[in-house]
Amino acid sequence: MQDQFNNEDDLWQYVEDKKRRPVLPETRHFFEERQLISEILDGDEELRVDSLHQLLDELNGFFRALDESGHGPTPVTRREQLRGDEQKTEQEDVSEERMLLSALAGAAASKLKWVQLFRKSFLPEGLLKLQDIEGWIQMHVLGEGPIAELLTIALPASHQIIVDPQNGYVVDPPLEMRKIGNIERERQWLELTWSIPLSGGDVSLCIKRIPLGGVLEQLYNLSRDLAAELQWRDEDATTFVLTGLLPLLPRIRVKRIRSSLREVPTYITILVDPDTSPQDLSEFYQGWRNRLGYTRSRRPLGARNRALVWFVLLHPDMSWDDRAALWRKSEDTKNYAAFYDGDTMRKAFHKAQKSILPKTPDDGTVWPG
Repeated sequence: MQDQFNNEDDLWQYVEDKKRRPVLPETRHFFEERQLISEILDGDEELRVDSLHQLLDELNGFFRALDESGHGPTPVTRREQLRGDEQKTEQEDVSEERMLLSALAGAAASKLKWVQLFRKSFLPEGLLKLQDIEGWIQMHVLGEGPIAELLTIALPASHQIIVDPQNGYVVDPPLEMRKIGNIERERQWLELTWSIPLSGGDVSLCIKRIPLGGVLEQLYNLSRDLAAELQWRDEDATTFVLTGLLPLLPRIRVKRIRSSLREVPTYITILVDPDTSPQDLSEFYQGWRNRLGYTRSRRPLGARNRALVWFVLLHPDMSWDDRAALWRKSEDTKNYAAFYDGDTMRKAFHKAQKSILPKTPDDGTVWPG
Protein backbone atom coordinates (compact mmCIF):
# COMPACT_ATOMS: atom_id res chain seq x y z
CA MET A 1 0.00 0.00 0.00
CA GLN A 2 1.31 3.41 -0.95
CA ASP A 3 1.88 5.57 2.13
CA GLN A 4 3.56 8.72 0.72
CA PHE A 5 1.80 11.28 -1.45
CA ASN A 6 2.93 14.55 -2.98
CA ASN A 7 -0.31 16.42 -2.25
CA GLU A 8 -4.02 15.98 -1.59
CA ASP A 9 -4.88 15.46 -5.25
CA ASP A 10 -2.33 12.66 -5.42
CA LEU A 11 -3.86 11.06 -2.32
CA TRP A 12 -7.46 11.27 -3.54
CA GLN A 13 -6.50 9.90 -6.95
CA TYR A 14 -4.97 6.90 -5.18
CA VAL A 15 -8.13 6.46 -3.08
CA GLU A 16 -10.45 6.65 -6.10
CA ASP A 17 -8.31 4.14 -8.01
CA LYS A 18 -8.30 1.87 -4.98
CA LYS A 19 -12.07 2.08 -4.45
CA ARG A 20 -12.97 2.22 -8.15
CA ARG A 21 -15.50 4.96 -7.49
CA PRO A 22 -15.36 8.77 -7.29
CA VAL A 23 -15.12 10.77 -4.07
CA LEU A 24 -16.77 14.17 -4.52
CA PRO A 25 -15.21 17.38 -3.13
CA GLU A 26 -17.89 17.66 -0.44
CA THR A 27 -17.11 14.16 0.79
CA ARG A 28 -13.39 14.89 0.73
CA HIS A 29 -13.98 18.00 2.82
CA PHE A 30 -15.75 15.93 5.48
CA PHE A 31 -12.64 13.78 5.96
CA GLU A 32 -10.28 16.74 5.73
CA GLU A 33 -12.04 18.44 8.64
CA ARG A 34 -11.21 15.45 10.84
CA GLN A 35 -7.48 15.91 10.13
CA LEU A 36 -7.11 12.44 8.61
CA ILE A 37 -5.75 13.92 5.39
CA SER A 38 -3.13 16.08 7.11
CA GLU A 39 -2.02 13.06 9.16
CA ILE A 40 -1.56 11.02 5.98
CA LEU A 41 0.37 13.80 4.25
CA ASP A 42 2.44 15.20 7.13
CA GLY A 43 2.61 12.59 9.88
CA ASP A 44 5.45 10.22 10.67
CA GLU A 45 5.57 6.85 8.93
CA GLU A 46 3.49 4.98 11.50
CA LEU A 47 0.85 7.73 11.68
CA ARG A 48 0.65 7.95 7.88
CA VAL A 49 0.06 4.22 7.50
CA ASP A 50 -2.52 4.06 10.34
CA SER A 51 -4.42 7.10 9.07
CA LEU A 52 -4.48 5.81 5.50
CA HIS A 53 -5.85 2.47 6.69
CA GLN A 54 -8.49 4.31 8.71
CA LEU A 55 -9.49 6.47 5.74
CA LEU A 56 -9.90 3.43 3.48
CA ASP A 57 -11.76 1.48 6.15
CA GLU A 58 -14.15 4.34 6.84
CA LEU A 59 -14.83 4.78 3.15
CA ASN A 60 -15.56 1.04 2.97
CA GLY A 61 -18.21 1.43 5.65
CA PHE A 62 -19.53 4.60 4.04
CA PHE A 63 -19.89 3.03 0.60
CA ARG A 64 -21.21 -0.23 2.05
CA ALA A 65 -23.99 1.60 3.86
CA LEU A 66 -24.73 3.54 0.67
CA ASP A 67 -25.07 0.37 -1.40
CA GLU A 68 -27.14 -1.45 1.24
CA SER A 69 -29.54 1.45 1.67
CA GLY A 70 -31.37 0.56 -1.53
CA HIS A 71 -29.61 2.76 -4.07
CA GLY A 72 -28.44 -0.25 -6.07
CA PRO A 73 -24.96 -1.36 -7.20
CA THR A 74 -21.82 0.73 -7.08
CA PRO A 75 -21.27 3.50 -9.65
CA VAL A 76 -18.71 1.38 -11.51
CA THR A 77 -21.23 -1.41 -12.03
CA ARG A 78 -23.90 1.05 -13.11
CA ARG A 79 -21.58 2.61 -15.67
CA GLU A 80 -20.85 -0.83 -17.11
CA GLN A 81 -24.59 -1.39 -17.49
CA LEU A 82 -25.06 1.97 -19.21
CA ARG A 83 -22.57 1.33 -22.03
CA GLY A 84 -20.35 4.36 -21.52
CA ASP A 85 -18.42 6.03 -18.72
CA GLU A 86 -19.67 9.54 -19.55
CA GLN A 87 -23.35 8.67 -19.15
CA LYS A 88 -24.96 9.67 -15.87
CA THR A 89 -28.16 8.51 -14.25
CA GLU A 90 -30.46 10.13 -11.75
CA GLN A 91 -29.81 7.15 -9.50
CA GLU A 92 -26.12 8.06 -9.23
CA ASP A 93 -26.97 11.68 -8.44
CA VAL A 94 -29.42 10.61 -5.72
CA SER A 95 -26.81 8.30 -4.20
CA GLU A 96 -24.25 11.10 -4.00
CA GLU A 97 -26.88 13.45 -2.62
CA ARG A 98 -27.61 10.88 0.07
CA MET A 99 -23.96 10.89 1.03
CA LEU A 100 -24.01 14.67 1.26
CA LEU A 101 -27.21 14.66 3.30
CA SER A 102 -25.65 12.13 5.66
CA ALA A 103 -22.54 14.31 5.96
CA LEU A 104 -24.69 17.35 6.78
CA ALA A 105 -26.62 15.34 9.39
CA GLY A 106 -23.35 14.11 10.89
CA ALA A 107 -21.99 17.65 11.06
CA ALA A 108 -25.20 18.79 12.78
CA ALA A 109 -24.99 15.89 15.25
CA SER A 110 -21.40 16.87 16.11
CA LYS A 111 -22.67 20.31 17.14
CA LEU A 112 -25.28 18.98 19.57
CA LYS A 113 -24.45 20.15 23.10
CA TRP A 114 -24.52 16.72 24.69
CA VAL A 115 -22.22 15.27 22.01
CA GLN A 116 -19.77 18.15 22.41
CA LEU A 117 -19.92 17.88 26.20
CA PHE A 118 -19.19 14.14 26.16
CA ARG A 119 -16.28 14.53 23.78
CA LYS A 120 -14.86 17.47 25.72
CA SER A 121 -15.19 15.63 29.04
CA PHE A 122 -14.04 12.13 28.10
CA LEU A 123 -12.07 12.56 24.86
CA PRO A 124 -9.92 15.58 25.76
CA GLU A 125 -7.12 14.55 23.38
CA GLY A 126 -9.46 14.27 20.42
CA LEU A 127 -11.49 11.60 18.67
CA LEU A 128 -10.29 8.00 18.76
CA LYS A 129 -9.07 5.89 15.89
CA LEU A 130 -11.15 2.84 15.13
CA GLN A 131 -8.51 0.46 16.43
CA ASP A 132 -8.44 2.28 19.79
CA ILE A 133 -12.15 1.97 20.63
CA GLU A 134 -11.96 -1.40 22.37
CA GLY A 135 -8.98 -0.39 24.51
CA TRP A 136 -10.68 2.85 25.55
CA ILE A 137 -13.85 0.99 26.54
CA GLN A 138 -11.91 -1.71 28.40
CA MET A 139 -9.99 0.95 30.32
CA HIS A 140 -13.25 2.38 31.62
CA VAL A 141 -14.71 -1.07 32.35
CA LEU A 142 -11.74 -1.82 34.59
CA GLY A 143 -11.96 1.58 36.25
CA GLU A 144 -15.69 1.63 36.93
CA GLY A 145 -16.17 -1.57 38.90
CA PRO A 146 -17.27 -5.16 38.31
CA ILE A 147 -20.07 -6.39 36.10
CA ALA A 148 -22.70 -7.37 38.67
CA GLU A 149 -26.13 -8.88 39.00
CA LEU A 150 -28.40 -8.11 41.94
CA LEU A 151 -30.18 -11.16 43.36
CA THR A 152 -33.17 -10.80 45.68
CA ILE A 153 -33.98 -14.04 47.49
CA ALA A 154 -36.56 -15.07 50.07
CA LEU A 155 -34.79 -16.88 52.93
CA PRO A 156 -36.53 -19.65 54.86
CA ALA A 157 -37.32 -18.84 58.49
CA SER A 158 -34.65 -21.37 59.53
CA HIS A 159 -31.87 -19.22 58.03
CA GLN A 160 -30.51 -15.77 58.78
CA ILE A 161 -27.93 -13.34 57.42
CA ILE A 162 -24.94 -12.70 59.66
CA VAL A 163 -21.78 -10.61 59.32
CA ASP A 164 -18.61 -12.59 58.77
CA PRO A 165 -15.37 -10.59 59.37
CA GLN A 166 -13.64 -12.27 56.45
CA ASN A 167 -16.42 -12.89 53.93
CA GLY A 168 -18.85 -10.07 54.64
CA TYR A 169 -22.54 -11.01 54.75
CA VAL A 170 -23.25 -14.74 54.69
CA VAL A 171 -26.31 -16.97 55.07
CA ASP A 172 -26.29 -19.09 58.23
CA PRO A 173 -26.60 -22.01 58.02
CA PRO A 174 -25.37 -22.23 54.39
CA LEU A 175 -28.14 -22.60 51.83
CA GLU A 176 -27.73 -24.14 48.39
CA MET A 177 -28.95 -21.91 45.54
CA ARG A 178 -30.87 -24.77 43.93
CA LYS A 179 -33.03 -25.01 47.08
CA ILE A 180 -34.10 -21.38 46.91
CA GLY A 181 -37.51 -21.18 45.32
CA ASN A 182 -38.01 -17.47 44.67
CA ILE A 183 -35.06 -15.53 43.20
CA GLU A 184 -35.46 -12.13 41.54
CA ARG A 185 -32.58 -11.11 39.30
CA GLU A 186 -31.84 -7.50 38.45
CA ARG A 187 -29.16 -6.91 35.85
CA GLN A 188 -26.53 -4.42 36.99
CA TRP A 189 -24.93 -4.06 33.57
CA LEU A 190 -25.69 -2.97 30.01
CA GLU A 191 -24.51 -4.20 26.61
CA LEU A 192 -22.67 -1.46 24.72
CA THR A 193 -22.34 -2.01 20.97
CA TRP A 194 -20.11 -0.38 18.39
CA SER A 195 -19.26 -1.08 14.75
CA ILE A 196 -15.92 -1.44 12.98
CA PRO A 197 -15.73 -1.26 9.15
CA LEU A 198 -13.71 -4.11 7.64
CA SER A 199 -12.00 -4.53 4.30
CA GLY A 200 -14.34 -5.52 1.50
CA GLY A 201 -17.21 -3.42 2.83
CA ASP A 202 -18.16 -5.70 5.73
CA VAL A 203 -18.75 -4.41 9.24
CA SER A 204 -17.88 -6.04 12.54
CA LEU A 205 -20.44 -5.65 15.33
CA CYS A 206 -18.74 -5.47 18.73
CA ILE A 207 -20.55 -6.04 22.04
CA LYS A 208 -19.22 -5.39 25.55
CA ARG A 209 -20.91 -5.68 28.92
CA ILE A 210 -20.43 -2.47 30.89
CA PRO A 211 -21.17 -1.53 34.51
CA LEU A 212 -23.85 0.95 35.46
CA GLY A 213 -23.29 4.46 36.71
CA GLY A 214 -20.17 5.58 34.86
CA VAL A 215 -18.80 7.06 31.66
CA LEU A 216 -19.81 4.04 29.61
CA GLU A 217 -23.44 4.24 30.70
CA GLN A 218 -23.41 7.87 29.60
CA LEU A 219 -22.02 6.75 26.22
CA TYR A 220 -24.67 4.03 26.02
CA ASN A 221 -27.50 6.50 26.63
CA LEU A 222 -26.00 9.12 24.31
CA SER A 223 -25.66 6.58 21.50
CA ARG A 224 -29.25 5.42 21.85
CA ASP A 225 -30.53 9.00 21.87
CA LEU A 226 -28.51 9.82 18.75
CA ALA A 227 -29.65 6.65 17.00
CA ALA A 228 -33.29 7.51 17.70
CA GLU A 229 -32.80 11.10 16.54
CA LEU A 230 -31.02 10.26 13.27
CA GLN A 231 -32.40 6.76 12.58
CA TRP A 232 -28.91 5.26 12.89
CA ARG A 233 -28.15 1.88 14.38
CA ASP A 234 -27.06 2.03 18.03
CA GLU A 235 -23.64 0.58 17.25
CA ASP A 236 -22.99 3.11 14.48
CA ALA A 237 -23.97 5.96 16.81
CA THR A 238 -21.45 4.76 19.42
CA THR A 239 -18.68 4.65 16.83
CA PHE A 240 -19.67 8.13 15.63
CA VAL A 241 -19.45 9.62 19.13
CA LEU A 242 -16.00 8.13 19.73
CA THR A 243 -14.41 8.49 16.29
CA GLY A 244 -16.55 10.82 14.19
CA LEU A 245 -17.08 8.03 11.62
CA LEU A 246 -20.18 9.02 9.69
CA PRO A 247 -23.13 6.61 9.36
CA LEU A 248 -25.31 6.90 6.30
CA LEU A 249 -28.88 8.07 6.83
CA PRO A 250 -31.00 5.08 5.80
CA ARG A 251 -33.73 5.44 3.21
CA ILE A 252 -35.53 2.40 4.60
CA ARG A 253 -35.30 0.77 8.03
CA VAL A 254 -36.96 -2.47 9.07
CA LYS A 255 -37.87 -3.59 12.55
CA ARG A 256 -39.02 -7.12 13.27
CA ILE A 257 -41.82 -7.72 15.77
CA ARG A 258 -41.89 -11.42 16.56
CA SER A 259 -44.20 -12.96 19.13
CA SER A 260 -43.25 -15.89 21.35
CA LEU A 261 -46.52 -17.50 20.24
CA ARG A 262 -46.28 -19.62 17.11
CA GLU A 263 -49.79 -18.61 16.08
CA VAL A 264 -48.95 -14.89 15.81
CA PRO A 265 -47.37 -13.70 12.53
CA THR A 266 -43.94 -12.13 12.41
CA TYR A 267 -44.73 -8.49 11.73
CA ILE A 268 -42.27 -6.06 10.21
CA THR A 269 -42.38 -2.31 10.68
CA ILE A 270 -40.95 -0.39 7.73
CA LEU A 271 -39.66 3.13 8.36
CA VAL A 272 -39.21 4.89 5.05
CA ASP A 273 -37.92 8.27 3.89
CA PRO A 274 -40.67 9.78 1.68
CA ASP A 275 -37.94 10.54 -0.87
CA THR A 276 -37.87 6.79 -1.61
CA SER A 277 -39.75 5.91 -4.78
CA PRO A 278 -42.81 3.62 -4.54
CA GLN A 279 -41.04 1.16 -6.84
CA ASP A 280 -37.97 0.94 -4.58
CA LEU A 281 -40.18 0.51 -1.53
CA SER A 282 -42.20 -2.21 -3.27
CA GLU A 283 -39.04 -4.09 -4.29
CA PHE A 284 -37.64 -3.79 -0.77
CA TYR A 285 -40.83 -5.14 0.80
CA GLN A 286 -41.03 -7.99 -1.71
CA GLY A 287 -37.47 -8.94 -0.85
CA TRP A 288 -38.32 -9.23 2.84
CA ARG A 289 -41.51 -11.13 2.04
CA ASN A 290 -39.39 -13.66 0.18
CA ARG A 291 -36.96 -13.94 3.10
CA LEU A 292 -39.89 -14.77 5.37
CA GLY A 293 -40.89 -17.59 3.04
CA TYR A 294 -43.86 -15.90 1.34
CA THR A 295 -42.62 -16.62 -2.16
CA ARG A 296 -46.00 -17.86 -3.43
CA SER A 297 -49.62 -17.00 -2.75
CA ARG A 298 -51.16 -19.05 0.02
CA ARG A 299 -53.56 -21.72 -1.24
CA PRO A 300 -57.06 -21.26 0.21
CA LEU A 301 -58.17 -23.83 2.76
CA GLY A 302 -60.99 -26.10 1.67
CA ALA A 303 -64.44 -25.93 3.28
CA ARG A 304 -64.03 -29.28 5.11
CA ASN A 305 -60.68 -28.25 6.56
CA ARG A 306 -62.03 -24.88 7.68
CA ALA A 307 -64.93 -26.63 9.38
CA LEU A 308 -62.49 -29.08 10.99
CA VAL A 309 -60.39 -26.32 12.55
CA TRP A 310 -63.46 -24.55 13.93
CA PHE A 311 -64.79 -27.87 15.25
CA VAL A 312 -61.59 -28.65 17.16
CA LEU A 313 -61.42 -25.11 18.60
CA LEU A 314 -65.02 -25.42 19.82
CA HIS A 315 -64.28 -28.76 21.52
CA PRO A 316 -60.87 -28.23 23.14
CA ASP A 317 -61.10 -30.77 25.98
CA MET A 318 -62.20 -33.87 24.09
CA SER A 319 -60.06 -36.79 22.98
CA TRP A 320 -59.55 -37.23 19.25
CA ASP A 321 -61.67 -40.37 19.19
CA ASP A 322 -64.54 -38.55 20.94
CA ARG A 323 -64.21 -35.61 18.54
CA ALA A 324 -64.35 -37.97 15.55
CA ALA A 325 -67.48 -39.64 16.95
CA LEU A 326 -69.14 -36.26 17.58
CA TRP A 327 -68.20 -35.08 14.06
CA ARG A 328 -70.09 -38.04 12.57
CA LYS A 329 -73.21 -37.22 14.64
CA SER A 330 -73.20 -33.42 14.47
CA GLU A 331 -75.71 -31.59 12.28
CA ASP A 332 -73.08 -28.90 11.62
CA THR A 333 -70.71 -31.34 9.92
CA LYS A 334 -73.12 -33.77 8.26
CA ASN A 335 -72.37 -32.34 4.81
CA TYR A 336 -68.65 -33.13 5.11
CA ALA A 337 -66.85 -36.48 4.83
CA ALA A 338 -66.72 -38.33 8.14
CA PHE A 339 -63.67 -39.15 10.24
CA TYR A 340 -63.88 -42.78 11.33
CA ASP A 341 -61.07 -42.67 13.89
CA GLY A 342 -59.36 -40.05 16.03
CA ASP A 343 -55.89 -40.53 14.53
CA THR A 344 -57.10 -39.68 11.00
CA MET A 345 -58.87 -36.61 12.34
CA ARG A 346 -55.80 -35.49 14.31
CA LYS A 347 -53.54 -35.74 11.23
CA ALA A 348 -56.04 -33.83 9.09
CA PHE A 349 -56.30 -31.10 11.71
CA HIS A 350 -52.52 -30.66 12.03
CA LYS A 351 -52.17 -30.50 8.24
CA ALA A 352 -54.87 -27.83 8.04
CA GLN A 353 -53.38 -25.96 10.98
CA LYS A 354 -49.96 -25.94 9.35
CA SER A 355 -51.36 -24.32 6.22
CA ILE A 356 -52.93 -21.56 8.35
CA LEU A 357 -50.08 -20.82 10.73
CA PRO A 358 -47.82 -17.92 9.71
CA LYS A 359 -44.44 -18.64 8.25
CA THR A 360 -41.40 -17.79 10.35
CA PRO A 361 -37.84 -16.99 9.18
CA ASP A 362 -35.05 -19.45 9.70
CA ASP A 363 -32.89 -18.83 12.76
CA GLY A 364 -30.14 -17.61 10.46
CA THR A 365 -32.19 -14.75 8.99
CA VAL A 366 -30.38 -11.43 9.36
CA TRP A 367 -32.62 -8.47 10.11
CA PRO A 368 -31.30 -4.88 9.36
CA GLY A 369 -32.04 -2.02 11.85
